Amino acid sequence: MIRIPRTAPRQTLQPQNRSASIMAIQKITLDITSDSICPWCCIGFRHVQLAIKQMRESGLNVEFEIEFHPFMLDASLPPSPGYNKRAWYASRLGASRIKAAEEQMVALGLSEGVRLNYDGQVSNTLDSHRIIAKARQLGGQNAQVKVMEACWKAYLENADDIGDSNVLAEKVSATGIMTKQEVLDFLATNELKVEIQQTIQNSQLNGVSGVPYTLINKKYALTGAQPAASFYRIFNEVVRGQRK
Repeated sequence: MIRIPRTAPRQTLQPQNRSASIMAIQKITLDITSDSICPWCCIGFRHVQLAIKQMRESGLNVEFEIEFHPFMLDASLPPSPGYNKRAWYASRLGASRIKAAEEQMVALGLSEGVRLNYDGQVSNTLDSHRIIAKARQLGGQNAQVKVMEACWKAYLENADDIGDSNVLAEKVSATGIMTKQEVLDFLATNELKVEIQQTIQNSQLNGVSGVPYTLINKKYALTGAQPAASFYRIFNEVVRGQRK
């Protein structure tokens, strides 16, 4: 009797693990040294946000971790009520230049969606940096970004004195991160004062003399309010492995 060999079972191709075919999520860290009264810092961060938006729209699988670090444009500024803002800028730029400089900055701000206002007072920014750092402790990067943006809007656009504890407490409470009383109670302590001062000193020792100063992945530094294209180029090169 002749036995007919049985047909070998058909081999079927198993679908590949879908996750393997998708690029693993890559993380980009952004350490941004800024002052809460710095218009260039506000404008520069808008450029960072635009570059992040463009990265996400490109379909690249990337997450961003943002952390703000403190800097003082003028550590000698007194506590609130401080100085008249225009008089302070005149002392830094020269009285003959202040009018043209203000007009130029206002026009630039408008082009970036920031309505710069040179009325009001300017005072020491230590307390605002303390509350910005506290926000990160309480709610991570999203909370810190909210409080930093609230400080910029208050000082730069609304001409509010963010060195005034009551003003600062109102602005922070509006973000929902802390209540007004919680902010006031925090500001009445010395919490984070030494840490903020030490961080500023360390930045200066490491060569940071102006802001904004953005360090990408602890390696690539951009100084000043660079255009969104500059940030996007580095982000893209990092994600594609063109920068180690």
